[in-house]
Amino acid sequence: VHWQRREFAEAAAKFQHQLSIVDALAVIEPDNAERLSHSGYAWTNYGRVLELDGQYEEALKAYESVMNIFQRLERLRPDDQDSLLEVGFAHNNLGKLKMSFGLLAQAEHHFHEDVAIKQRVLEVHPNHNLWRNYLAASHFWLGRLLNSRGALAESSEQGEAALNILNALIDSDPEMTPWRSRRAQVQNLLAANCRLQQKAECAASHISTALADLDQLTSANPENAQWQLDLSTCRLEAAWQAAIAGQTAFAMALTESVMESTRPTEVGELDDKEAIKLFITAMLTRGDIATKTNQPGVAREAWQTALKTLENYFPVSHDPEVIDISAKLLTRLGRIKMAEDAENMLARIDFHSPYPQIQ
Repeated sequence: VHWQRREFAEAAAKFQHQLSIVDALAVIEPDNAERLSHSGYAWTNYGRVLELDGQYEEALKAYESVMNIFQRLERLRPDDQDSLLEVGFAHNNLGKLKMSFGLLAQAEHHFHEDVAIKQRVLEVHPNHNLWRNYLAASHFWLGRLLNSRGALAESSEQGEAALNILNALIDSDPEMTPWRSRRAQVQNLLAANCRLQQKAECAASHISTALADLDQLTSANPENAQWQLDLSTCRLEAAWQAAIAGQTAFAMALTESVMESTRPTEVGELDDKEAIKLFITAMLTRGDIATKTNQPGVAREAWQTALKTLENYFPVSHDPEVIDISAKLLTRLGRIKMAEDAENMLARIDFHSPYPQIQ
């Protein structure tokens, strides 16, 4: 109940109490696979609410505990593919969290491990559609990490691997909407890679397919917050492509639609931080398009609003995406020394910005 109400601190306290019980039982019977399994799932839930509550270092410890528990369970039940899958999920959670910390090399290791585990599981059950979907998700996250490190060709290889799996899954069951939403995320990643490699036709093809999927999904279910966020993400990629192509009016219209759907006062049940990051990036984009169309007042107002929002919601952040947007806003507003400090921090972790050159 607390989790559904977004009362994450209260939810964490409840899970902590649950953990004290299941861990005590696991100590009494350390080789009891069922008790170990309960402990692993409890630690997974605990890690998730800690992450949502912004307690990232504690969440890291929780996910490491999850991985250790399910590795023990795998040794007890070597033929149990579910235990092996949970090790993969733990690697994926650790990869995503470390990516948000700027620990990109460590995150890449976890994502590679996750992909390898999902591939091992599918060697045993190659036609298990749910597990194939899990592998597609693992390829996507590895691809996204590689994109942030500037390894665009390798990122696209992972994206294409995910896309091939998802296309086959959708062909087998077109009504499975989660597969279509994942495919849109993958298409957006591939569009970004193409854009960054200056392959305009490739970028446009991928983003148009992603938008078509998400338009259909959100029309059928407008209350799905994650799909609405994915749609806004793809619209911003489309806006960047339009701005690069000189279609400034269309780019501005797309950007403003993203701003309206992700404004902090309207976020609701979304993963707030991701929506707010998107809003800030859209405001930066609005300012850059306004500069390109000789509207300096509009540009400065947009950048100031973006920076104020960033400082309100991310007063201290290790997230390279946040640092990257901060550096760009500081540069545009003339705060050069602070911008240079942020750029140097990104250079040290080998982060490559996906943001386009619009101005």
